[in-house]
Amino acid sequence: MKKKHFIAVGIIALSLCFSLGAATGIKIQAELMNQKMNINGKEQVKETISYKGKTYVPLRDLGNMLNVPVDYKNGIVYVGKEELVDEWIEVDDEDGLEYTTMWENKKLNAICLTTIGEVYPDAPLTAKGQLEALIVNENDKGSMKINKSSIEKIGDKEIIYIEAEISDTPIIAGYQVYDSGSVYTVIMLKQDDSNPSGLKDELMRILGD
Repeated sequence: MKKKHFIAVGIIALSLCFSLGAATGIKIQAELMNQKMNINGKEQVKETISYKGKTYVPLRDLGNMLNVPVDYKNGIVYVGKEELVDEWIEVDDEDGLEYTTMWENKKLNAICLTTIGEVYPDAPLTAKGQLEALIVNENDKGSMKINKSSIEKIGDKEIIYIEAEISDTPIIAGYQVYDSGSVYTVIMLKQDDSNPSGLKDELMRILGD
């Protein structure tokens, strides 16, 4: 899996604490004021600080207005969504499954299995054709109960997405069909066998990379 890094942003003066005193030891005088703002076509009034002709908005308030998460951890301000990919660690497959690689994510309390296999040879080499073949074959074998299925678009890619149960364990899975006649499979499940809701975005991000 490709590694990505968190975006770490230093504390902006006045954006969080309304004072430069703690950051630089320099005391200032600033004006607290209510400022009209137009955010995505909606007018709002927010409390701001005016200092030397510039208007300062608390960073967390600005993030809430723009629907961008802001967090503060260990002296660092994090702006935007943290990438969970950095939490995936490759682990040994102790059960000896046929999957190529197994990953573990302690933050999500989940495991991820990935493999490249062959498509269903008698089905069209498309996401729709392979999904139909998958449903038919799994119903015949009875090894997996498919509860939900769809074709998802990621850029110009078509991804097969399913929510299913294997031996009563809920999983989500994504399949990307290649013109070469192979399919890339990503399966995710919670380690406590709970409902895998919330993992879909991460599954699609991995398939979209």
